[in-house]
Amino acid sequence: MTKFEKCLKDYPEYITKEDFRIVARISKQTARYLLLSGLVPCINSGKKTRCYLIHRDAVLCYLRDREENPETYRPCHSDYVKNAKKRESLKIAKVDAASYKRYLKQILKPYQDAMTMQELSAFLGYDQCTLKKLCTRGQLQAIYYGQSYRIPKTYLIDFLTSENGIPFTRYSSQYKQLIHNFYLWKLNRKSTAVNEEEQ
Repeated sequence: MTKFEKCLKDYPEYITKEDFRIVARISKQTARYLLLSGLVPCINSGKKTRCYLIHRDAVLCYLRDREENPETYRPCHSDYVKNAKKRESLKIAKVDAASYKRYLKQILKPYQDAMTMQELSAFLGYDQCTLKKLCTRGQLQAIYYGQSYRIPKTYLIDFLTSENGIPFTRYSSQYKQLIHNFYLWKLNRKSTAVNEEEQ
């Protein structure tokens, strides 16, 4: 049993943000930053208090990775943590961009090489008019075909993994779930790699 596993052995399968803060020995603001940014996957129940639940494996993965890559989990600037309540940030960290691309390629396999506006709307959770505006403004590259836009998957992946990402102040539930699932996918890959090394 590793030192991190010993720290978590007395905790339930899902722990609260306060428990996470104590185990990780970080401030409340830093814990909130890690959860809001998606660096540590969590479930948000929507309650006014104790709304965050973090799987024990996610905490274990964070503790291990933080020891090797501390810069990954350091807030970009103090204002982010200070203003975290005002707006969730779901941008993918630069260090995760390559992994995010692999994840997107994997989940987009069932689609044709170029997605219709209807498919994109269902995938991202935004109405077609909003997405068309992104295309006409050149923010999202697309091909005009048959009186409608088609978005090649490569263009969509480049758009979602760009520095700006989704340029909206409010994120759709589908997009939030997309980011959440990505970090769970990343967590599972890391856990599998760690288990293989231990064996």
